[in-house]
Amino acid sequence: MPLVKEKATATTPAVYYPTGSNVYSTYTVSNAGMKPYDSKGFPSDLCMNPWEHVVDGVWDEANDLNPDSGVRQAIMYSLTEHNPKVCLTSDDIEAIYTVYPLCDGRALPSSAGLQKGEAGHEREGLECYKTKLYIGAVRVLIYIFVPILIIMLIQILILACLKQHHDDLVDELHESRTKAINVANRHKKNSIEMEAKAVEHQDALAKQIETEDARVEERAQEMAAQMIQAKLRGNMVRKASASNFGEEKAKQMAAAGQSKSASM
Repeated sequence: MPLVKEKATATTPAVYYPTGSNVYSTYTVSNAGMKPYDSKGFPSDLCMNPWEHVVDGVWDEANDLNPDSGVRQAIMYSLTEHNPKVCLTSDDIEAIYTVYPLCDGRALPSSAGLQKGEAGHEREGLECYKTKLYIGAVRVLIYIFVPILIIMLIQILILACLKQHHDDLVDELHESRTKAINVANRHKKNSIEMEAKAVEHQDALAKQIETEDARVEERAQEMAAQMIQAKLRGNMVRKASASNFGEEKAKQMAAAGQSKSASM
């Protein structure tokens, strides 16, 4: 529905904005682009006032009608993302020079549209080149390689975290091993010191035992010598007593001295 320019009143109907329509220039229309403004028999004001010679509808002699829409072939009509054509058709050229007329003779009235043998006619337009957009490659990159790259980055981050955890665990185990080795070395050192002290004590005890044996033996020899000397003195005393008091009295005195020694 067209847009309302002025609302309807009690006395006047509503005024709508004009809607678009398919038009063509009665003079410049052609199947090979457009006819030049300076063609023979054209009005002198055709270039300055092109819209004065425009009428509604489709040109009856057009040979490039679109069977789906009923209008002429035009890139502006079929301008899509995957448009197979990039050249201007006759209808495009006519429309451009009708909207933006060039009156200095620099217009390009030739067709740059369909090639020879295309759309049921034998004209041949200018050579046009379509730029390759590589949209398929971009889509493959976006929908396949970008997710793969994201997944790889996630995997790398996960592996990095696992490696960091593993390194921390290895460092902790290495530290525990170092502490255990230090404790073992300390205990080994203490055991060596204790063993050395035990050997030293054993040597000292052996030396003491050896010294004690020598002292005991020396003491035994001293006691034996004392006993021998005492016995010799006793014999000498008995002999002296026997010579002084008689043999019988000396025996009694010796017996009394032995009994007294025993009681003590």
